[in-house]
Amino acid sequence: MNQGVDWEMFAMRRTRRVRDEAIWDVPTVGRNAAVSEVAGIIEGRGRCAVVVDEGKRPIGIVSKDDVEYARRRGLEGAPVWTVMSEDPLTAREDGSAADARRIMEEAGMGCMPVVDSRGRLVGVLMAGRAAARMSAAVRVPA
Repeated sequence: MNQGVDWEMFAMRRTRRVRDEAIWDVPTVGRNAAVSEVAGIIEGRGRCAVVVDEGKRPIGIVSKDDVEYARRRGLEGAPVWTVMSEDPLTAREDGSAADARRIMEEAGMGCMPVVDSRGRLVGVLMAGRAAARMSAAVRVPA
């Protein structure tokens, strides 16, 4: 019986958490920032998206696709709230990284905001190769 408890403890220690894979340098803007500002952040910093926050809580996300949509329609000067995806799916920093990545894949997301236990933005989880390139440079060790 004790071996079962030891195995559970081992499995808990081996499970990668979102915090283990998240990038903590999160570009954010307010809801009234111009789309052109977000475009500069995405292009200049090589990010998949910019989180729109209010009081350190993610209220939306603006992706490369959202920026391209705005450009095709001549909306570079428009506020980001006009093109952002509202109420984005988020991952808890203490949650399973595998579960968060599965959700991202099922939802077709390139990145997902990471929040703490109070719902405050603390990082971003990126999908695919972009995550591998960025993680070593900007991830904070646990």
